[in-house]
Amino acid sequence: MSNASLFYTLIGGAKVHIQEDAVGFWSPATAAINWCERDYAVSYFVAEFWNTLSNALYVVVGLRALLNTQRCPWQISAAALCCVFTGIFSGLFHASLQAHYQRIYEVFENGILVLFCHDRTTSTLVHIGVMATGVLVVDSFRFAELHLVFMIAFTIYRFLQIARDAPAATAAVHRAAMVTVGGFFCWLLDRVGCHVVSPMNPQLHAWWHLATAVALHYGFTALFILKSKVE
Repeated sequence: MSNASLFYTLIGGAKVHIQEDAVGFWSPATAAINWCERDYAVSYFVAEFWNTLSNALYVVVGLRALLNTQRCPWQISAAALCCVFTGIFSGLFHASLQAHYQRIYEVFENGILVLFCHDRTTSTLVHIGVMATGVLVVDSFRFAELHLVFMIAFTIYRFLQIARDAPAATAAVHRAAMVTVGGFFCWLLDRVGCHVVSPMNPQLHAWWHLATAVALHYGFTALFILKSKVE
C-alpha cells in the first residue's frame, strides 16, 4: 500500500470489501466506511453484528455516569448523555451502514470530549457548534476523525494537568490513556489490515468500542474524583 493510499484509508475513508460480505436488509450501504467485520454474517437485519452489539457499552457507561452527576457542571451531565447517544447512533450506523447515522454518532462522540475539555458555557457552545458544522458539512478530509484524534490527545493532556494534585484521578487518566492506545491499535489494524486479519475473524473494531468505553469510564471517574475534592 502506497503512502498516499494509506493516508486516504486512514483519513479519507475506505470501503473494505471481503469475499464473505453479503447483502442484507439495509443494503446498499451509503457510508464512506465499511469495517472489516463480515456484513450480514449473523443476521439479515444487522450489517455488522458485533460492531453493533459492542455499542451497548457506551450506553452503559453513559447511564452510569448520569447517576453520579448531581451537583456537577452541566458539561459533565451533557457528556454522559452524549455517551449514551453515541452508543445508540453508532449502533444504528454499524447495523445499517447508512451515512446519516454515521454523521449523527460522530457529532455525539466528538461532543463527549468537547464537553470534557471546557468549563465555560460560551466556549463550550462555540466549540460544539463549530465541531458539529464540520462533522455534518466537511466530507473529503474526514473532519470528524481528525478532530477526534486531536481531542483525545488534548483531553488526556488536560486531565493530567488538572489532576496533578489528585493521585487517584491521575491513575484513572493513565488507565484511560493506556486503554485508548490499545484500542487504537485494534482500530488501526482493522482499518488497514482487514485482508490479513479477516480469516481469524477477531472483530477488532468491536474491541475498539470496548477499549474506548472503558477509557470513557475512567475519564468520568477522574472527573468525579476531582469534583469530590472541590466539595
